[in-house]
Amino acid sequence: MRRPGPTPTLVGWAGDPKAPAVAWGDDPTLNPFKSGPADLRHALDLKTVEPVAVVPKAFELRRHKLGAWEVTFKNVGGAYRDVHLKQDGKEVGRPFGVQGRSVTLVPNGDGPPLVAYSLHDARNEMGAYAYLQAADGKPLAAWLPVATDYRDMAPSPDGRYVAVTTGTQRVSVYRTDGSRFPLLNIVRAKGEWVAWTAEGYYACSAGGDKLIGWALHNGPNELVTFHTAQRLAKHFHRPNVIKLALEKGSVKESLAALDAAPADVERILPPKARLEQLKKDGGKVRVKASATPGAKDKSVIAMRVLLDGRALPADNGVWAAGPGKVPEAEFEVEVPPGPHELKVLARSDDGEAVSEPLAVRGPKASGPQPTLYRVCVGVRTYDDKDLNLGVAAKDARDVFDGLAKHCVGPDNLFGAAKGELLLDKDASLPRVRKALEDARKAARPNDLVVVFFAGHGVKDDTGFYLLTKEADVNNLKGTSLSGGELQKLLRGSEGAVLLLLDACHSSSAAQSFRPATDDVARALTDEVVGVTVMSAAMSSEVAGGSAVNGHFTAGLVQGLKAGADGPFDKWKRQMLVNHLYDVAYSEVTRVTNGKQNPFLNIPWTMRPVAIRDVLEKALPAPPVPPTRP
Repeated sequence: MRRPGPTPTLVGWAGDPKAPAVAWGDDPTLNPFKSGPADLRHALDLKTVEPVAVVPKAFELRRHKLGAWEVTFKNVGGAYRDVHLKQDGKEVGRPFGVQGRSVTLVPNGDGPPLVAYSLHDARNEMGAYAYLQAADGKPLAAWLPVATDYRDMAPSPDGRYVAVTTGTQRVSVYRTDGSRFPLLNIVRAKGEWVAWTAEGYYACSAGGDKLIGWALHNGPNELVTFHTAQRLAKHFHRPNVIKLALEKGSVKESLAALDAAPADVERILPPKARLEQLKKDGGKVRVKASATPGAKDKSVIAMRVLLDGRALPADNGVWAAGPGKVPEAEFEVEVPPGPHELKVLARSDDGEAVSEPLAVRGPKASGPQPTLYRVCVGVRTYDDKDLNLGVAAKDARDVFDGLAKHCVGPDNLFGAAKGELLLDKDASLPRVRKALEDARKAARPNDLVVVFFAGHGVKDDTGFYLLTKEADVNNLKGTSLSGGELQKLLRGSEGAVLLLLDACHSSSAAQSFRPATDDVARALTDEVVGVTVMSAAMSSEVAGGSAVNGHFTAGLVQGLKAGADGPFDKWKRQMLVNHLYDVAYSEVTRVTNGKQNPFLNIPWTMRPVAIRDVLEKALPAPPVPPTRP
């Protein structure tokens, strides 16, 4: 994962069996013995496999009493001691020995309840063990894998499942039919989330499939190869499989109901790609690209040379499969001034992979510094007044000015800032189209195009849309900027493109639509379009703000001006987009208490783009020694 996040310490299950959902709290100060449903902060709807924006209060925690049955115990330092299982006040048995970490009764139809519990063995450092047993003490399952700490447990109302915390960022859902491994695992990190089964099927946020993957062992004394789930999304990104698995009780039954064959990761591995330099003459580099299938019965269908992780202009550097053609080709690439990376992307029917990077350097630059192109759009006042927003226009202006102020100058990364600021009545669909097209055509290698959009972003059954000032919610296709058009307008830029999206707003007119942020990120960050996307909030959240600025804009402006007081690459002395994101994320989550989580999605073939140079911090002048009389 990118970085550790809060560890779930409390878990609950929705009380309504017809609306299954798991929720958890990740406040490290929570005491499970004193916590209630109000302490649950995050939830995943298991019927839709989507996050729940606001956790309802109708969640149930661990059950220590169920009808005539109850578990009695002593709370000693946060552990369960002297635990007894009783029926009608009479002892039936002792589920475990001296001390346990968590325990819950599990509904079992009309029969006696089951008992789930965990033990933490600190003496041999083996971690925590979780068990399921019948009321009479008969063992039913020893759940795997061994966890760091099963601190809390909660059963589903029908008793089919038990959700547990694991001492890591993972919440696991186990079946109560004797199965030993979890049916579903859930992880949330910096707002991104992913839910996956042991078979590898998953559902996730726009960047959540970078959090998990497969480790391929290459034999003794060889490093493993790690494939993120994103690379095999075609076969494993299957929210519908997870929905049915929870309904029917297993992935096997889910696939049968969908009439789908199980995916075997070893038979659909992506190809292996290689790129070697043959000749270099000034800024022209001749390379040889080749690829081999990742599985025996699969073939390589395409290769594409990438410069700094992005496709070459005009579809140069492309090889396509044909009868008798071997996946091998030579290309000549014009390398811009300065250091760069070349890679080759190889694709099969099942997945894609890139070669190791080939470091190249173009001729020394003799012209001016790179240019920063800005297209900042802010729509506060729509033609449809029900869509109006608070400070969207001011947000766009502040970002437009902040980019010029903090990223441009003789001692900075960019020598000039150009572009358009489109506010309210000027933020029409034709004007936005033209501004984006002009910036894309003008940008040269090493330039940067920054697009900031503050307004509504929604999706319906036809796709996703950014709502310009004349947007008609009854005719989005004809009055708003569609996702397909946005891809075409941004694709093919010779300079890197960064989209800053503050489009997770609520209004009465847009309530019938779904948020578009995840779809925008997925569509624009593929290896062909190659746009980096930073969004104000996750799709399940609403982006908020003050009377002065949106929280996201305030974080961006703070990050742009941070300089040496903020995060940056100490070697290159540059602020990269991930550093800007870190400041914005910290600021937004701080002021919203974690209710709004910006996310950053970088194309998997690219490195983070540079935003500005960071000068050496001036040392304070030494004190002037006192003058002797």
